[in-house]
Amino acid sequence: MKIATTKAQRKLFFNLRKYKRNLGWLSAEETQTVARELGVSASEVTEMERRLSSRDLSYDPAPDTDDEEETYSPSAYLPAPNADPAIEVERTEWDDDVSGKVSGAMSQLDAAARRSCAHDG
Repeated sequence: MKIATTKAQRKLFFNLRKYKRNLGWLSAEETQTVARELGVSASEVTEMERRLSSRDLSYDPAPDTDDEEETYSPSAYLPAPNADPAIEVERTEWDDDVSGKVSGAMSQLDAAARRSCAHDG
């Protein structure tokens, strides 16, 4: 995920840490000073500070064996590798085509031959 997509965000990303005096959040006065010196809005400073302070989350967390409820990672909701919709459409069209051809061929047979095919199939 991109953390800084606009020019102002990139400026904040590269400069915000040097403006911070301690490990805590910037005070309102410090936020205004940073915004003024970097030429961005105070809300952009606060937003970037929030982004830089957030923790990374695992995409595929380890299962918690103590938890009675099953939890699923986002990867559990991805389609199966063989779930290609194009293949499914092709298979359906093939089945429809074959069924149509068999029905057409059956309609050209006389009644005795149709009965014989029905008993064989």
